[in-house]
Amino acid sequence: MPRILIAFLLLTHLSAAERPPNVVLIMFDDLGYGDAGYQDSPHAHTPHIDEMAASSLVFNRFYAQSPVCSPTRGSALTGRHPHRP
Repeated sequence: MPRILIAFLLLTHLSAAERPPNVVLIMFDDLGYGDAGYQDSPHAHTPHIDEMAASSLVFNRFYAQSPVCSPTRGSALTGRHPHRP
C-alpha cells in the first residue's frame, strides 16, 4: 500500500510541475480605490475592468509603496522597497 501512495504523490508532483501557475497581476495607473465601475463609481465607465472583475478574483487591499506609479510598479516587479539605501 505505501508504494501506491508514493507513486501517486510522485505522479501528482510531476503533473503539477509541468504546468506553471496561472497568475496575472494587472495594475492600473491613476485609478484610485472606488474609481472602477464594478465598485459602483458614478464617474468612470470601465466595462473591460468590470468584466475581468466579474470573472476573476479581486483583491481589495493593495498598499502602494509610493504615491507615484513608477516606484510602485518597480516594487511590485522586484519585491524591493523603492527607497532602499
